[in-house]
Amino acid sequence: DQSRLASADGRLAAAIEAKELALAAAAKAKQALALAEAKIEKLEGKLDSRRKDVQTLEEQVEELQAKLDKKRSQAEKLQDSNKKLAKLQALAKSADVSISP
Repeated sequence: DQSRLASADGRLAAAIEAKELALAAAAKAKQALALAEAKIEKLEGKLDSRRKDVQTLEEQVEELQAKLDKKRSQAEKLQDSNKKLAKLQALAKSADVSISP
């Protein structure tokens, strides 16, 4: 009887120790999970900030592209005007030459 009681006490002590180890491991895991969740939240905040930055830059690119397209159009119009002016000057010269005595 004594040996069975001692054996039961030993098993109970081992079970209590295993329970305490499991509780300590669970507490560590819970703490690690909380730290990981905090890190995830921080990184998600940074990611959102970067997304906003990218969106702002994309909007600026669109605005600048529109300005560039407008400037290119103006440059093409000026080139066309210069060509027409050159033709008119050439015609004027040839008219002066043909009118001269």
